[in-house]
Amino acid sequence: MSSPGFRAPLRLTLERSRVLGGLLVLVHLGAATTLVLLPLPLALAGDVMIALSLYRMLRTHIVHTGPRAVKALVWQPSGRIIATDGLGIEHEVTVANDTFVHPLTVVLNLVSDDRTKFTLVLLADSVEATVLRELRKRLRLLARGETLG
Repeated sequence: MSSPGFRAPLRLTLERSRVLGGLLVLVHLGAATTLVLLPLPLALAGDVMIALSLYRMLRTHIVHTGPRAVKALVWQPSGRIIATDGLGIEHEVTVANDTFVHPLTVVLNLVSDDRTKFTLVLLADSVEATVLRELRKRLRLLARGETLG
């Protein structure tokens, strides 16, 4: 889905979100504490899996490293979207239909031409406020099938 007619390129340079990082740690710690009811070998195995999940989530959504992380995004006026992954490789992507837009958060799901999926969880401290506002506006217009211009 591309939408021509936007005035200027929208450039997102992602920052480390302390709020999202704190939420990820809190949720994973909560999951780990529920395992105390299990026998010790199962609890330890579960804790290892939860720790690996936390590591992957922090690496992808907070530090922005790795092949599935997105460091930067440029939405061209033509509707073309270029995502730079955590390894520095650029991918032409489209916005997936299951993208979620809310005044407090945006979960931006992207799909590249080779079917690689990228997910960006954007909170107020992830990008500049004006950039996040413009992104929400473009995503709402895209969902309605309208263009800006």
